[in-house]
Amino acid sequence: MTFFPECGFGEFSPDEWDTKLGKLIKLKSPSGGEINNLKYIVHNPATTNDLPDYKFMCFNGKVGMCFTCSERRSADGVKVTFFDNDWNQMPFTRHYPASRHPLPRPQNFEKMKSLAEQLAAGTDFLRVDFYEINGKIYFGELTFYPGCGFEEFTPDEWDRKIGDLIHLSGTNK
Repeated sequence: MTFFPECGFGEFSPDEWDTKLGKLIKLKSPSGGEINNLKYIVHNPATTNDLPDYKFMCFNGKVGMCFTCSERRSADGVKVTFFDNDWNQMPFTRHYPASRHPLPRPQNFEKMKSLAEQLAAGTDFLRVDFYEINGKIYFGELTFYPGCGFEEFTPDEWDRKIGDLIHLSGTNK
């Protein structure tokens, strides 16, 4: 379930389709009236340079690790950096390189972990994504099969280590 496709930064071409698709979204204002003139994706100039999202990988209802997607608008593309539950960078990557810049621990990191575990309760695997803007947590999406289940980890030994964290219902491993 994705509430912010392309992290809220996707654009349609030609531009008029952002508005056409936005008209299909019906939101209520706090006063009860309808909000009109939406674009499909909300573009916020204050955050479009880099708004990292925090993706919590939950194994059997518990956060096992998380990762960020950052630097989406950089010349050399998105960076994916993995962290353990104490926000220490982990020694592996996927097909995207890790950021070469230190990424600050989110202000609400512990709260995000708690929320992720609440949402993941009773599941074998669930990835829960959040954003943090001005100290507030925003929900992004729930993913049951990241990368359609085909994304690899490098070095190969980490594919096995991460796979060992998943205990499917009704099986030993």
